[in-house]
Amino acid sequence: MSKYQEPKNIKNITVIGGGIIGSSWAALFSAYGKDVKISEPCSETRNTLLERIKKAQKSIKILNNVNLKNKGKIIICKSLNEAIHKTDFVQESAPDKSEIKKHIFKDLDLNLHRNIPVASSTSSLLITPLQKYCKTAERFFTGHPYNPPSLMPLVEISGGEKTDELLLEWASSFYSLLGKYPVKLNKEIIGHIAGRLSAALWQEAVHLVSEGIADVESVDAAMVNGPGLRSAAMGPHLTYHLAGGQGGMQYYISHLGKSQEKRWSSLGKPKLDQTTSNMIINGVKEAAKNRPIKNLEEERDLAIIKILKSKQVSNKTKK
Repeated sequence: MSKYQEPKNIKNITVIGGGIIGSSWAALFSAYGKDVKISEPCSETRNTLLERIKKAQKSIKILNNVNLKNKGKIIICKSLNEAIHKTDFVQESAPDKSEIKKHIFKDLDLNLHRNIPVASSTSSLLITPLQKYCKTAERFFTGHPYNPPSLMPLVEISGGEKTDELLLEWASSFYSLLGKYPVKLNKEIIGHIAGRLSAALWQEAVHLVSEGIADVESVDAAMVNGPGLRSAAMGPHLTYHLAGGQGGMQYYISHLGKSQEKRWSSLGKPKLDQTTSNMIINGVKEAAKNRPIKNLEEERDLAIIKILKSKQVSNKTKK
């Protein structure tokens, strides 16, 4: 029998950090009926937290038709110890700085019952180096969302060297109950899967702008109206499999593999020096057309909802 509480019985959740990721996680947990305590030491962040959570929950309701009348309670806490009192699960979403994470992991290790799972939303740090500060290292793992967690289905799950393998299976079941699509990594790596793919894409996008091949708006438009659409339906490997026609991936590699290698070798490796950074920043200002961040977030979220709803219809048709 697992020492961890059944995923379906998790009721009380602690979210550490009330920033972009933490507030979005809190909105999702609460929308699914979980009572949430959020630990956030910054008063300025706390002051806007509930407003940001309510905004995210409106999007969740539109997407999943969740009855928000049954949403869980949300309590905002200044201290970590107050937030973890009587919790069943912790989603750590503090700033991605090793010193901050180290202190949080130490506090959780000392003050949280050893059978309470702790997931970190970290996008750029590994669990293994942080586990060395914990006697209960086996219950710490990465549960990395794709921003915004309230809408995007993906959660990347990986453990450190001391993480209990059974806990990773537990985590997959837990996140699935929240409408997420968990993907388990065979071993941890900085940036996980999606972050590395996104980084590779942005690297070439920056290169195209810095070399004067196209401006920011054109590069983004090419992505949105080309590979971005296709990627919403199918991943890169199956996409190239189809590019090989009836011969599939085997035909593609044998006939076009060398041309692909040439393309790879010509990809840029830009540096975000002052000149390149200014080109990107100014290009983004022009592409945004004076739309503030708040408006752009709303545009993005509505577009994501439409895409996800179309995929829901498609999946029902397949069944």
